[in-house]
Amino acid sequence: MSEYPDQEFLISRTSQVIFPRKMGLWSVPLVGVGDHRQSTEQLVPHTHDGILEIVCLRRGHQLYCAGEAEYHLYGGGLFIMPPDLIHSTGGEPEEKSSFVWVHVDLSRREEFLGLSEPMAGELWEALCRLPLMAVRGSARMAGLLEEAVRVGLSLHPLRMCRIQSLVLSFLLEVLRCADGEGEHKLTADILAGLERIDTACPEPVPIDSLAREAALSESRFRQKFKEQVGIPVLEYQCRRRIELAKRLIRETDASFAEISERLGFQSPAYFTRMFKKYAFVTPTDYRAKNEKK
Repeated sequence: MSEYPDQEFLISRTSQVIFPRKMGLWSVPLVGVGDHRQSTEQLVPHTHDGILEIVCLRRGHQLYCAGEAEYHLYGGGLFIMPPDLIHSTGGEPEEKSSFVWVHVDLSRREEFLGLSEPMAGELWEALCRLPLMAVRGSARMAGLLEEAVRVGLSLHPLRMCRIQSLVLSFLLEVLRCADGEGEHKLTADILAGLERIDTACPEPVPIDSLAREAALSESRFRQKFKEQVGIPVLEYQCRRRIELAKRLIRETDASFAEISERLGFQSPAYFTRMFKKYAFVTPTDYRAKNEKK
């Protein structure tokens, strides 16, 4: 595969990546750990031939676009990208975030992941059935790939056995979560809160009101929301308004003052500050960038 380098690993300021295929595990071309402490360049539209790509977000937020849909991933989220689909960050920068990811080659079934039949075939078929989706992951998933990378960077004599075992455990967790069996599914009260926020947007929904509807104290609702969604409820509401602002900037000629007022921000200056915080560019620069497209 020409898209992967010849060495066994790469280390940069923002990531550590191992290439198990170069170590003898043909089915796993790449396992990586990323830590973007600030926003980076956008992920341009691209595809991976025959490669299943899975991203597990540990912290932060990330937007992925694929199959003419947008997927917002928050801490604890899992993004599953089947082979041969074009995906990107939709022209947006990759946000400040911490994540792990893996590439799995599904182009051939024989000796998949170094397993013998019928195990190789059963796992291969299950992974081939995975659809494009974003779901909640499990608490242990990111740690499995982090450990695989750590082992891959070592000279341990059994490193390939350990990498194979860790990746296998990760993939089994992926299949469990994709089937709705993950322990971090959104509970009914938090799901209802999200739906109310999304329906009311851009009008803010008071947290005490959301807490009452969930039959929780405000402090418990805030805690539970962050545990399940990955970010605080106030940040989620602000991000939803910023997403609407982006759409208005792209699709209308409304002034920033008009957009600020329409979306309920305290002032144009506060709108600009919040927009830059979450979009990583000013409204002016965002409009100029999209006018060039």
